[in-house]
Amino acid sequence: MSQVPPYPLRMSEELRQRLQGIANNSDRSLNAEIISRLNQSLEDEKAPSESGLLLQDIQSLRQDLDIMMKQQQTTAEMVSRIADALGLGVAGK
Repeated sequence: MSQVPPYPLRMSEELRQRLQGIANNSDRSLNAEIISRLNQSLEDEKAPSESGLLLQDIQSLRQDLDIMMKQQQTTAEMVSRIADALGLGVAGK
């Protein structure tokens, strides 16, 4: 891999120390930690579109479930009416 030119980055001493501590715990250099976190934040920007698709799937499934529940209710009402018309008692009424 070719050498990437350095890029000076200004940050508060507190932030630098915090990142350095995290980097040390992860066995990474400060630079590697910053690069990792920047890459992750860019990946996270893609996530809302994926999350949006999941949300659409959940909403679609919810609509399907609502339709099935209405169909089940309608079927139960029809069975009850037929049973009443035939003079049959339906348990659980």
